[in-house]
Amino acid sequence: MPTKNPRRKFVFKKETSEKLDWLVDQQSKNSKKKVYPCEVVEELIENVYIIQKAFGKT
Repeated sequence: MPTKNPRRKFVFKKETSEKLDWLVDQQSKNSKKKVYPCEVVEELIENVYIIQKAFGKT
């Protein structure tokens, strides 16, 4: 059964990909469940969104 969520594909530079892998590893160490890269990216986007909304940056 296909998902109804929109699927986007992103291409990262090698350095950015390595940083994302590091972030996933760090969160995996502190979590009892498997951490997926999409979860880390979602968390980063949510944090930036909250900060920019709070300080009124557009």
